[in-house]
Amino acid sequence: MKKYRFAHVVVAIALMSLISGCFGISSTAPGTYSVSGIVVDSDGNGIEDVTLAFFKGFGTAKTNSAGEWRKNGLRGTVKISPSKDGYVFAPSSCEVSVPSDSVYFTGSNSVAAKGRMKVSFVGNTEPRVQSRVTMDDLTPFDPSVYAPPFNNELKGNLVGNYTPHSVIGSIFGMGVASPNYRLPLSLTYGVATGPSSGFGLLPVFDLALAKDIIYADYLLEHGRYDFTVVEMHIWTHDYDGENWTTFPPLSQVYIDLGDKYSDVSFPNELRDKSHGTVHVFQLADLIPLGKKDQIGSVRLAFDHTVDRPYIVNPDGSYVSDFNPYFWDCGTRIGLAGYVIYLPGLDLDLSSESAHLIFDWDLFELIEVYDNGTPDDVTDDLITLRLDNPFPITLRAEPYGEWEPISGDGMPPPDVSKLDIRFFDIIDQQVFVSWINPSVHDFRQTHVIRKEGTPPNGFEDGELVCVGTEALYQDDDIELSKEYFYRVIVEDWDGLFSNGEVISIRTDPWIFTTIRVVADPESVSIGETVDLYAGGYITQSDLLYDAACQWKLDGDIGGLTYDLDNFSATLDEPGCHCRFKATKPGTGVITATKNDLSASVTITVTE
Repeated sequence: MKKYRFAHVVVAIALMSLISGCFGISSTAPGTYSVSGIVVDSDGNGIEDVTLAFFKGFGTAKTNSAGEWRKNGLRGTVKISPSKDGYVFAPSSCEVSVPSDSVYFTGSNSVAAKGRMKVSFVGNTEPRVQSRVTMDDLTPFDPSVYAPPFNNELKGNLVGNYTPHSVIGSIFGMGVASPNYRLPLSLTYGVATGPSSGFGLLPVFDLALAKDIIYADYLLEHGRYDFTVVEMHIWTHDYDGENWTTFPPLSQVYIDLGDKYSDVSFPNELRDKSHGTVHVFQLADLIPLGKKDQIGSVRLAFDHTVDRPYIVNPDGSYVSDFNPYFWDCGTRIGLAGYVIYLPGLDLDLSSESAHLIFDWDLFELIEVYDNGTPDDVTDDLITLRLDNPFPITLRAEPYGEWEPISGDGMPPPDVSKLDIRFFDIIDQQVFVSWINPSVHDFRQTHVIRKEGTPPNGFEDGELVCVGTEALYQDDDIELSKEYFYRVIVEDWDGLFSNGEVISIRTDPWIFTTIRVVADPESVSIGETVDLYAGGYITQSDLLYDAACQWKLDGDIGGLTYDLDNFSATLDEPGCHCRFKATKPGTGVITATKNDLSASVTITVTE
C-alpha cells in the first residue's frame, strides 16, 4: 500500500461555496475539466473504497487500493463529498471549479468510545483582561481594513456596548492540523443517495454555551497531541423558516438593546425573530467588513505561529492559489468566505487535559455607533466590537464531567429550534435536530419516541437517546407511520423540563415526475458523463433525490456507480451514476423509478 504525506486540506463542512480547488491538469473536453486526488488516513496510508460524491449531477468516484481517484467531465463549480462506513473525513466536503490533480481528503475511524477527548463552546459574559497581541505579519485584522463607515469617522461616536445572550450558529467544520496530518473534530450524520453517494447533516449550536458537543477520542488513540492549528468554519447567513429538504443553516445573534431601541428596526436585523427590546441579527450583518452580504462563512484558524489576529481577505474577495498553513504544502487551494487567523495556545492534550474549549468573549461584543446623528437613534449602526470582532481563545482543561452546578430549584428550559426530517431515498430514516439550552446547569437531553400519539413522559414511550448531542438519527422506523419525539432537558439538580414534542409521518415518497441531468451530453471516446436523477413528490414542491434503476440503449459504452464494472444496466438503485464512452454513436440513458422514467440522449464522437 502506498503511503502519502501531505500538508493541507481545510477542515470544512460546506453547503455553499466554502472551498474551491487548485490548478493542475488539463480539461477532458471543451468546457470541461478533470480533478483527481488521494484519500489517506492520519498516517498517510491510502484508504480504499472511499466514495467521492460529485454534486449537481456529476455522479461519483471511488478510490483504489492506494486511495487514489479521478473525475473527468466537470463543469462550473462542483462540490465533492467523501464517504465510507465507519469514517469521518477532513474536510467533509470541498468545492472545485478548475482542473486539479491534488484534491486531498483525510479519513479517520469514528471511534464510538467516549471518555478522553471532547469539545465545547463557552461564551464569557463577564469582563476580563485581554491577551497581548504583537503580530505584524500579513494583514492585521484591525479597523484599517474595515468597510466604510467603520474604517473612518463617518460612523460617529460609540453610544452603547451590549452583550449578546445567545449566538446560534451552524458549524460546518472543525479540525486540527500539523505538517504531517489533518484530522476532523466534526462528526456528521449521513443520508445515503446510492451505493456510493450521500450527503451529511449537522446539528446547530448556541455558541454562548454548548457543552460536550463533539467527542474525538480517535485523536488521542492515534497519539495526535502535536497539532499546531485548530480550524473552524462558522456559517454567517440565516435560512431559518425557509423550505429546505435538509436542515437549513442558521445564524442568529440575540441582543437586548434596551428601551432606547425598542421602537427601532435596524436595516439588517431579522425582524420576524426580534421581539420587545431583543433584536436578532445574522452574524454576517454584524461583521464590519466588505461584501458581507455575499459571504456565507468565516474560516477561523487558531495557529500558534501568530500572536495577533489577521485576515487574508478583508474585502471579502475570493482567495485563490492559497496556502492556509505556515508550512510548505504539496498543493494550494482557493477559499471563499472570510479567512481569519487568531493566536493559538500551546495546548496540552494529554489524557489528563483533553477537553478543548472554544472560549468566546461575549462581554460587550456588540457596539452601537450614532452614524454622525446623535439626536436620531433610528439610523444608528450596530457591529461586532471594532477592536476585536472575534475575541475567541482556546484552552484545554482536564477531561471529565462538568463540575455540578447547584441551580435555583427550578426545572431547566426546553430545547429550541426543534426540527425534523424524513428521508426515503435508499434507507428510511428520521432525523431530529434541536438546540440545547445555553444554561450552565444543563447536563443532557433525553429523547422519547412513541408511535401514533405524543409521549407524555419517560414512562410513555421508548427512550431512544440520552446525551449532549443536538441531533438524533432514527433508523428503526417503518413506512406509513407517524412518530412523535419528546426531547426533555435534564439539569445537574436532576430536574427535568416538560419537553418539546415534534412528529412526522413516514409516508413513502410518491414521485409524480422525475428528470435526468447529464453533463456533458456529448463526449469523445474514453470520456465520461455524470448523471443525476431527481424528481417531485406528492408531499412537497421541492426537488428530491430519486434513487432509480439505470439503463443504456445503444452500443456506445457503459454505466457504473464507481470507477469500474461498466455495464448496460444498473439494477441497484441510485441517484447518481456515470457513463463511460467506448464507441462512437448515439445512445439513450433511461432512469426508472416505479412506473416513472426519464431519458437523455448521449452522443459519442471519435
